[in-house]
Amino acid sequence: AGTGADAGACPAPISPESLGEVTVDFSGLKHNTEYVSYCATAGGVITEGHSFSTSGFVTEPAEAALATTTTYSITVTPRISEAVRCAVFPNTTEITSADAILLAHVPPSAESGVADAAGGVLATVHFQGLLANIDYAAYCATAGGVLSAPLRFATSGFVGPVAAEGAATTTTVAVRVVSKIREEVRCGVYAEK
Repeated sequence: AGTGADAGACPAPISPESLGEVTVDFSGLKHNTEYVSYCATAGGVITEGHSFSTSGFVTEPAEAALATTTTYSITVTPRISEAVRCAVFPNTTEITSADAILLAHVPPSAESGVADAAGGVLATVHFQGLLANIDYAAYCATAGGVLSAPLRFATSGFVGPVAAEGAATTTTVAVRVVSKIREEVRCGVYAEK
């Protein structure tokens, strides 16, 4: 361990019992802190550093299922076992601190979900009561004060423009379009003037 006040205590040297493999347990680490661990042999060889954190996310929040006009589900995986709170805001709202999520300083229209998540385990958070045809951003924050990047989504619309599906014939054409959510889609073909 390092020599800083926030470093875990360095245990006594350990002799490997088989194939030189050892497990070293550290205690006294601080919550919401970035660390690097190193090991060294009695012969003076030092390992590369292994970086880790005592809060935050293994991966940023991700879409669990396509939105509907009023619901959306996301997945989140915290690094350690701690409470994770997520909230949805209109896409134009910029959240810059975890406190905005953790202390519920959210606009009245925001719907929030709470997940007590186990470290390294995927948790799903569901949002309900969203408004149709709105662009949103979902944010999550750990109890340790780490804010996720925004996950932007919409409760209606299309992913990209209408595209031709193969070549048109003199009397037929097929087009392809991808809806942002599960909803009925209608297409039409019109003669240009």
